[in-house]
Amino acid sequence: MSNDPRTCPRCNRPLARSDDRAPRCQYCGWSAVRPAPRRPETSIRSQGAIATLARGVSSLIATLLRLALIVAVLSVVAVPFGGTGISVLDNTAGEAHDALEDLRSSAADAQSPIDAGREGAERDESAGDVATRTATPNADTDASTSDTNATFDRAATGRYVHQYINEERTERGLEPLDFDEDLREVARYYSARMAREDFFSHTAPDGGTLADRYDRFGYDCRVSIDEGRVATGGENLAYTYYGAPVRTDDGIEYYDSERDLARGIVDGWMNSAGHRKNLLRSYWEHQGIGVYAIEDEGRLRVYATQHLC
Repeated sequence: MSNDPRTCPRCNRPLARSDDRAPRCQYCGWSAVRPAPRRPETSIRSQGAIATLARGVSSLIATLLRLALIVAVLSVVAVPFGGTGISVLDNTAGEAHDALEDLRSSAADAQSPIDAGREGAERDESAGDVATRTATPNADTDASTSDTNATFDRAATGRYVHQYINEERTERGLEPLDFDEDLREVARYYSARMAREDFFSHTAPDGGTLADRYDRFGYDCRVSIDEGRVATGGENLAYTYYGAPVRTDDGIEYYDSERDLARGIVDGWMNSAGHRKNLLRSYWEHQGIGVYAIEDEGRLRVYATQHLC
């Protein structure tokens, strides 16, 4: 601090002085009567650091918001393709199309209604309401009639599907399933009905369920699961094309033999959590495979049904 009365004791600059007032510094505001308040102690360096930190926080927040938006978009896109498994009454196959080839993609559906096994139970609650049976199999509706394409051997395809399913089971330490001709007739009937009526679902257009189909053919299924519970039947469905490119989980496939087609059908089921669980249940003892093909704009559309007991 300077001792010169003509300079400011605060900034050492010349003071402005008049006869009627005390000396005052015109630079820093110091006055002999009331010293000027000190400026904030925050240095320019500190202010720069704070500004840098603020910009960093703002950038981080913006980045997090962008990531949240990306995750939200991916979640919406992934739902139709990834899925989280299939419930026992799933109907998710829908009308999915392959945009690349403009073909309906290979699809599958799974169903395994479980009877609670309580004494006096009138119907399987998990399979839905049982509709009244209004007809019996006949020459017009029975799937034992011929396919529309004589070059396609649906019986051979069904045998290969049966073989590959048993291979999948035995590889996992499960018992192979017996081939059941009665179940095959039920499965053939339903595959043919889906093809002719152009639908793909466990529930038929008239409301018919798996329980109705077994009842229609007089097939009684009751397999013990554990104490107090029995299974009354199971069903897997598949839908694909023969002799035409189709999109699968493994890419674009072209099935030009019954063996390859059967392998593709089983692979489709095994690549789906719900269908895989259904056909690998340890308590199943029998299965019937019904395959049906129908011409569709120059392509051969194939439906496959697996019935279990």
